[in-house]
Amino acid sequence: MQLITRCHLKIFLFASCVAASLVLVGCKSTGDVLGMFSGGSDSGSQSQDTQGKFIDSVKSDLNINNDSRNPKQQLALWQQDIGYVRYGNKTIANIPLLQNYVNDVLVRLHGGLRGKPTQVKIFITPQKNFEAYTLEHGAIFVSLGTLLALKNEDELAALLAHEYAHVLLSHHAKDTFELLTRYGMRYANVYLQASAESGREQKTQMRTLQIANWVSDKALFPNWNKGQENDADILAVDLVIQAGYNADAVIAMLKKVELTVLEKKEFIEQNPVKVSKKAKENSKLNVDLDVLAANAVGNLEQQLDRDYESAKVRQKQVRSYIKREYKKRARPSYLTRSYQAKFTQRETSARVKQYTSAHKAEQTLLDKQDLNQAARLGARSIGGSIGEDPYTRMLMYNIRNAQAYTDKAQINLNKAYATNGAPMYTYELLVKQHMEKKQFDQARILLEEMDAVFIKPDEILPNLITARKRSGKSTFSYLMRCLTSGDMELIKQCNQASGK
Repeated sequence: MQLITRCHLKIFLFASCVAASLVLVGCKSTGDVLGMFSGGSDSGSQSQDTQGKFIDSVKSDLNINNDSRNPKQQLALWQQDIGYVRYGNKTIANIPLLQNYVNDVLVRLHGGLRGKPTQVKIFITPQKNFEAYTLEHGAIFVSLGTLLALKNEDELAALLAHEYAHVLLSHHAKDTFELLTRYGMRYANVYLQASAESGREQKTQMRTLQIANWVSDKALFPNWNKGQENDADILAVDLVIQAGYNADAVIAMLKKVELTVLEKKEFIEQNPVKVSKKAKENSKLNVDLDVLAANAVGNLEQQLDRDYESAKVRQKQVRSYIKREYKKRARPSYLTRSYQAKFTQRETSARVKQYTSAHKAEQTLLDKQDLNQAARLGARSIGGSIGEDPYTRMLMYNIRNAQAYTDKAQINLNKAYATNGAPMYTYELLVKQHMEKKQFDQARILLEEMDAVFIKPDEILPNLITARKRSGKSTFSYLMRCLTSGDMELIKQCNQASGK
């Protein structure tokens, strides 16, 4: 979630959102991290060096999945990708008919390729921002906000074809994510716990959280280099035309990317991020917090500048490629009416309305700072079809907390956890509550669940060691994980937790 709470609340969410920036100060391998954060260079572009249709040149090298993984094994791998998304404090939307539809479009895009379809599945996230990304095991995540911003099935096909192209071209680079995430998230938690009690006005906190969320996305989710993006665009054109869609939709989709980046750039320019005096006083980090904040926003701004210019260049490249290779192509009518009809189906419409009500509540907090109006809108997002949804429940948790309705906030927090799809933020808050009450068995159970769901995040090790020790359980394997991390600050915290 990206919602503000009262100043006295420890903003664990904000912590996860500044992960990337913290890597840039005081952490090892800084040069490598900066290179990955910037999105790399033009190297690796195949499409600019080929003659004729790109798909014909790379067809023999495409990652057409003919391996022996059975459906159960593949589902487990997709669950790992979902766990990573939840680690980034996102969730999966409960809109089954719409999810089936977008997956059917993906099947149509694969139709012209020989071999079994690559084991890829699309999941819809409830976020209002325009975003889509593909993770290591072939899970493609598209936000509801993106689907609502697209105008027709052709634009949807263009977006999915681009993401699918990254899979077919084997672009995924797992180590990039791990290096950025593991070194950044831990320090962010410490910094933001200090920042949360800064006494800032709600408007400033809310807008800072929005920026921090974008920083987090750059750190946690795929950031391909220019060559890879170019190849994915060109292969997407081939896939779209091959499937019978209008190729002009690829350009329209890229235009939406350009406008989205521009909106973020303007928002950041109008809302500078500063470190509060109290945050500095409360911080336990051995870094300059002003430098940390400047690096966070500065690197995001640089990335957005590159993304903005890149989006314009990519449109030109796609136009040039279409004109050269598909001059006499068919130009079928956009599938607009049938696309919009998918959102007006009774079951889907009810669910989408609840999510969009949550979007309006978030925007109300961002624009008007009207807690009562946000609460009314948020209340419409719970109950009914998606009443027990982690996204909407965490929205109401944050709003009720901001209203100082502690009991109501706790109910929503508990309901978010009970969905079995809650983001890491939910777990962090519950662990904090148990640790403060010295309920170490309950904290240990949650932390062990986090260790499994979120693929062994190192930043939870000090609390996990404390909880296990106070519960009379062995801490040896977790201490060894601390030692093998090579991170001296983490090792120090683990030793303190174990009493050494």
